[in-house]
Amino acid sequence: MFASIAQEIKPNNNLTKESYEHKRKLNRKTGNILLGTGVGLMAGGFVLAELNSDKVDFQSFDLVGVGIVMIGTGIVSSLVSIPFYLTAHNYKIKAQTATAFLKILPAPNIQGNQLEQIPMPALAFRIPLNGRK
Repeated sequence: MFASIAQEIKPNNNLTKESYEHKRKLNRKTGNILLGTGVGLMAGGFVLAELNSDKVDFQSFDLVGVGIVMIGTGIVSSLVSIPFYLTAHNYKIKAQTATAFLKILPAPNIQGNQLEQIPMPALAFRIPLNGRK
């Protein structure tokens, strides 16, 4: 009596250039959105505060306060975008380095007059040609 145990091997694609490029795009897009929002809030807050700074009534004072809060929120949003740009740059560097990973590729197998594809493990390498480490 024979018993066999099989295990499906899933390739670890977390180290491929494509996954790092995808992560880089997401981080860069998030950084762009945060920076654009911050700049817009700062500009809008500055305009709102400037237009109402010469008036003395209570409503104008509230609008100046809202403008100052918008400027502060814009500054915070712009500062929060910096780590996303740094992470995107790190992913760009990682995507340009050499990587190795295991793939399952279909290999042709001829039995009689039939051609069938059998999954075979293959070791794949990616080596950048631009000389980056």
